[in-house]
Amino acid sequence: MPYGCLLRLVERESGGVAGRVAIVGSPSGHAAGLCQVTPIALEEYNRLNPGAGIPLASMMGMDAASARIQLRVGSFLWMVGAHRWATMAPDRYQCAVLADLQYARGGGALRKLVEEAGAAGYPATLDGLRSFRPEWGSPERPFSHAEFVAGGIDDPGPGPIPAVEPSTTTLIGIGVIAGLGLLLLLIGWIR
Repeated sequence: MPYGCLLRLVERESGGVAGRVAIVGSPSGHAAGLCQVTPIALEEYNRLNPGAGIPLASMMGMDAASARIQLRVGSFLWMVGAHRWATMAPDRYQCAVLADLQYARGGGALRKLVEEAGAAGYPATLDGLRSFRPEWGSPERPFSHAEFVAGGIDDPGPGPIPAVEPSTTTLIGIGVIAGLGLLLLLIGWIR
C-alpha cells in the first residue's frame, strides 16, 4: 500500500490511535485499530492468509506489536481492493479511490453498485459510478473519504516501514506516524 495512502487511511479511520474501537458498529461488529478493521474483514484477512490467525484482540491492542499488526491487516485488505479494481481504473489515483471505497463500504457493496450502474447504462468507471450514485461512499462524506486517502498515492514516504521489535524506537515511530496524521488534519482545517 502506498505510504501516503496508509497515513491518510490511519488519519481518517482512527486519528492515529492504536486500538481505537468505533462507537458505531457495522452489521459484523465494531471496527477497531489504526485502520478500523471490522470483525468480518479480519476473518477475510485470516482466510486469505492461512496460518495467520490474527485475533480480534490484536485490533484493540494499544502496544507496539498490536499497532504493527493493525497496520499490516489494514494495508493488506486495502491492497486486496486495489488489485480487484485495477482493471476498472484508468490510472493509479482512480484505482486507489476504488480500493478505498471497497475498504470503507465492502467489496459486495461496491460490486452491487457497479452492477446497478451498468444495468442503468452508466460506464464501469469511477466517473460513471459517481454520476450514477453521487451520494454513495461514506455516509457522511460521499466519495470524499476515498478521494482523501487516494490523494496520498504519490507520496513515497521515507521508505519501507521497518519491522522493529517492541521498543522505545517502535513507540517513537508510531508517535511520528500519528503526529504526521495530525499535522495533515490541521493543515486541512487551516485551508
